[in-house]
Amino acid sequence: MGLNMSQEPISKLTPKQLRALPLLASGMVAKEVALTVNVSQVQISNWKKNEEFMEELGRARKEVVRETETRLVGLAIEAVSALGDLMKNARSESSKLRAAIYLIERVGFQVSLDGYGKGGKKGIDMDLLLTALGAKEEERK
Repeated sequence: MGLNMSQEPISKLTPKQLRALPLLASGMVAKEVALTVNVSQVQISNWKKNEEFMEELGRARKEVVRETETRLVGLAIEAVSALGDLMKNARSESSKLRAAIYLIERVGFQVSLDGYGKGGKKGIDMDLLLTALGAKEEERK
């Protein structure tokens, strides 16, 4: 049987170290990790002096960050969708307007009475916004 060079090398870390990595990477404090993995806090401190352990911990932390960013993007998409639904379907015209203004301002525009934003920002005319939201003529005055 030949050695497959495309596989990652077998880790020199112990099973307990490997169990501790994701816990530490996700922000659990050393005391809790030590209890969970059944080692002393001193042992956790010693592991943190080990170059290979710290390299693996760095990789694990990067993975936690990537996973968190992915989840945040998904939640942001859901939030925008929820605001869009509120903007379209709210019973109250005031709620529709607040949702619309919130979304518009988050993308860098300003809502104004004349369509010109302050400080060089592009503006959205309030009458046009209310028309787009389907507000009745008497509600716009």
